[in-house]
Amino acid sequence: MAWSAMKTWVAGAILPASELNTYLRDNGDYLKTEVDSHHVLAGSSAVYSRSGGVLYKTVTSVGSVSTSETTLYTQAIAANTLASNTQAVRVSTFGSFAANANTKTVRLTFGSTTVTVAASAFNGGKWGCDLWIARSGAATQVITGSIHWSAGASPNPISTTAAETLSGAVTLALTGQGTDTNDITMDALTVYWEPAGN
Repeated sequence: MAWSAMKTWVAGAILPASELNTYLRDNGDYLKTEVDSHHVLAGSSAVYSRSGGVLYKTVTSVGSVSTSETTLYTQAIAANTLASNTQAVRVSTFGSFAANANTKTVRLTFGSTTVTVAASAFNGGKWGCDLWIARSGAATQVITGSIHWSAGASPNPISTTAAETLSGAVTLALTGQGTDTNDITMDALTVYWEPAGN
């Protein structure tokens, strides 16, 4: 069902059933369908959950290069993506370490704020992280989540803050730094958008 552009009536006009059905019933049904598709009842309660979704996603493996800090993924988060307090972007990513004794460092940056995901001489194994970047003000954010790797204690909680101006685009980046090429590999990354709570 599609939305029908509303008609402007004049005083004394007769409203036939076809017009009432089109502009009131059908448009009302259209609006209800739109609302229902973006709000979901939580279980059998009377509370509605607001829906979010995937903003960006990659499943292309990218490896670090030599000793340089290599950008494994980068994306400009569009201006005003976080327009209201408690709106958030969630970053979920994982990858692997090469089986050697080289020191390996994985970093996630949001604007000028850096979160170290891993930094040690991991000898093989997997790494991953789930981080939420939530707006707490027009130029303040809270970053929370967990980082984990198969060669160490897991999960490891993270909590920090950022101070990016959200009315402009903010660059999100994942980097890897080791000694040999492909010391660190990113296998997949997804950026989700989450709405503010009720």
